[in-house]
Amino acid sequence: MKVSCLVPVRNKAFFVGHTIKSTLDQTYPCEILLSDQGSTDGSLDILKYHQSAYRGPHCVRLLQCPVTEPKGMSGFNAHIHWLMGQTDADLIVVVSADDLNHPDRVKRTVEEYQKHRPSFIGTKMQFLNPSADGSLKMEVEGITAFDPKGSRFITAREHIEQLVGGSVSTAWDREFYEKIGGLSRHMIPDVYLPFLATLDRGFYMIDEQLFAYIRHPGECNTGIGGRMLAAEQDGEMLFLNELANYQIVSTYYEAGRVAVRIFPETWEGSDAAEALYQNIVHRTNDWVLCRDYMNVKGQHPSVL
Repeated sequence: MKVSCLVPVRNKAFFVGHTIKSTLDQTYPCEILLSDQGSTDGSLDILKYHQSAYRGPHCVRLLQCPVTEPKGMSGFNAHIHWLMGQTDADLIVVVSADDLNHPDRVKRTVEEYQKHRPSFIGTKMQFLNPSADGSLKMEVEGITAFDPKGSRFITAREHIEQLVGGSVSTAWDREFYEKIGGLSRHMIPDVYLPFLATLDRGFYMIDEQLFAYIRHPGECNTGIGGRMLAAEQDGEMLFLNELANYQIVSTYYEAGRVAVRIFPETWEGSDAAEALYQNIVHRTNDWVLCRDYMNVKGQHPSVL
């Protein structure tokens, strides 16, 4: 079985060296794709250095994604989808360019994947506050809030109601990714993929802290969480809350459309369908309240 670690990068020069090292330090031999998406801050030079200097057991490839126009989540999804066409790996492990892997993350992911054959697999992760000097001396702010009480399959309702996929590491099976048509537009991968996986061969969660999410504030972050940390005014936070509600509602909606088409036998009348519909209503209500408040303030929605 072939395993590939995807490291999609765009303007992460401040930290990507640490991310690459934590990927190269994996104890399970795998393919590692270091891929730059039009960076302008020197990230590509860092990738080139690590790829040329590496002499270990992994197959390390350096790529430059030609799809550079879309930004934010749309750009990230386009990058991932392009990378899926650059490898024939059976199991895909995604490594965010400003986060860290435990040395055994790939090893444990492969072991549990081979044992249970889920469509999507995640691990618990730590949330770290970055140090001011850019070093790895960071404060642990918390861990994945959802407690599975042992490694196991996660239900669609658990994932939807507690956004379990949003606070676990990310890995998926190629067959599943191709079956659902991959990622596109601005859908949130860690909401969209785990939910659809529950309708296929399952979303399996490893009850071990094998990944670290670094809470970097920054306006150029793909995830809205990092942009919220960087927001300096209430008006900015309002824009981002409206955008977050829109992204989640549209992701849920697209997940439902795909589920009806790809998994009709397991979808109709299922608890997964009920959970999704309930949360679309709930999130839409939050979105409407946010938009109504913006209208009162005379503010316009943010752009993706």
